[in-house]
Amino acid sequence: MGEFVSIGEFSALCQLTVKMLRHYDEIGLLAPAHVDPVNGYRYYSLDQLVVAAAIRELRRVDMPLTDVRSLLDAAGPREIHDVLNRQRERLARQLVDSERRLVLIEQLVAKENPMADIAEVELPAVRVAARTVEGPAAMTGPLVTSAFHELFAALQREDVKPVGPPIQVVHYGDEERFEHEVCLPIATDATLTQGMNIHDLESGSAAVARHSGPLDEANLVVHSIMGWVEGTGRRPRMPFRVEILAMPPLFTLPEFAGAIEPVVEIAVPFE
Repeated sequence: MGEFVSIGEFSALCQLTVKMLRHYDEIGLLAPAHVDPVNGYRYYSLDQLVVAAAIRELRRVDMPLTDVRSLLDAAGPREIHDVLNRQRERLARQLVDSERRLVLIEQLVAKENPMADIAEVELPAVRVAARTVEGPAAMTGPLVTSAFHELFAALQREDVKPVGPPIQVVHYGDEERFEHEVCLPIATDATLTQGMNIHDLESGSAAVARHSGPLDEANLVVHSIMGWVEGTGRRPRMPFRVEILAMPPLFTLPEFAGAIEPVVEIAVPFE
């Protein structure tokens, strides 16, 4: 077996852990050159060091394994260029997102007490007309905006006017999907057709803070509120409310007429 080396030796040579080599074998990305039929030991050819090095470097730049496989299987320079360009665009988006988050962190650091703007309030019960919106996380903004437009239009057809600013109730959200509820406050005696989803947002204790700026930066404020709540010995709970005070140019309360960026008030219930 002179032309092969053990998985441990190959791991040391290619600087990939034994665990990762086993994983790459399981998903068919880098199979060993030989597997002993008796004991199942994996052995690799030194010729495979080139492929292993390529995988290592591509993973260092956070290329997804699906794209790594596409690159290794590429038939020509055009396919290689397409895969690398896709990763460059992905990293560029991450860089922009990181820079925006850094700006927000610097703004919080500049404050004498970053948590000073969090207040404890009693949320009132609110009668709302509502629509549930769910879908891929990347489409949160467009889908929520569309749902608000549809809800406004439905109330106009019923000749019912909202009695407060729009409210977005966040039931769930991660990097892949979201489930929100768009709500418009209405009078308790408002008469609507049976097809409308009408219910009351419950009252209760909540920690509240205001955010002004891009909505994708509001998550840091949400986590700050939750951390503040936990620091008081209580537990935050879902869902939380996002009251929209200004969303130029679509909607702005009179007292925020000069706003050029979204202004929202985030309320996280606790127990």
